[in-house]
Amino acid sequence: TFLSWLSKWELLEDGITLTKETHFALKHTAEALIHMSNFLLEKENFNYFLCGKIQTDNLEERFGKYRLLAGSQYHVSVRQIFESEAELRIQAVMPLALTSHNFGEIIFDVNCVDGASLPSQEENAECNVADILANNCMVDEDDLDEISDAMWPLLTYIGGYCSHQITKKLKCNYCVEFLKGANSENTRLIAASDRGGLSYPHEDVVRIVASVYIIFQNLFRPQ
Repeated sequence: TFLSWLSKWELLEDGITLTKETHFALKHTAEALIHMSNFLLEKENFNYFLCGKIQTDNLEERFGKYRLLAGSQYHVSVRQIFESEAELRIQAVMPLALTSHNFGEIIFDVNCVDGASLPSQEENAECNVADILANNCMVDEDDLDEISDAMWPLLTYIGGYCSHQITKKLKCNYCVEFLKGANSENTRLIAASDRGGLSYPHEDVVRIVASVYIIFQNLFRPQ
């Protein structure tokens, strides 16, 4: 059998062999599949057993992403796993399909952008983006006042990054001045990290970032 051949191959002193770790993993997997097939076919009376379905591709893919996000390191720490998991979860909500506790899966389709071409609920029950955004994307002064004081420095820091990215593409110096702001109480996070290259955003830019923050809070808040 294949397992017997692996045992003989392991005892060979000369010739091409696998590393001890790889040989142990291959032998261990073969033994596990044999025991699993005997259990399912004899005791559980399964008609057939598909050995190819027993695999860890999804788990290996996940850990491969952990190693990639950790700087292509093979050995990742627990802290790096938590940080990578946070980044992967952020990437999961970036595609055109959003998942909300209140509304389930929100599908952003080209046909849903234009209200005139929005299909009816009978035609497409999932294409309700226009109604969802209309009910949850209205932000007023009261919503902005509810943001905690500890959150404003973070939103200002994000606004500075947005301003920096936009100014790199603008060729109008007059327009760039509208994106720049002055030092204030909410820019203390930028000031603490600034070495001369960070941007201080205008108040309007920060309000836009805060409005987007409130919209996402409304879409993803639990019922």
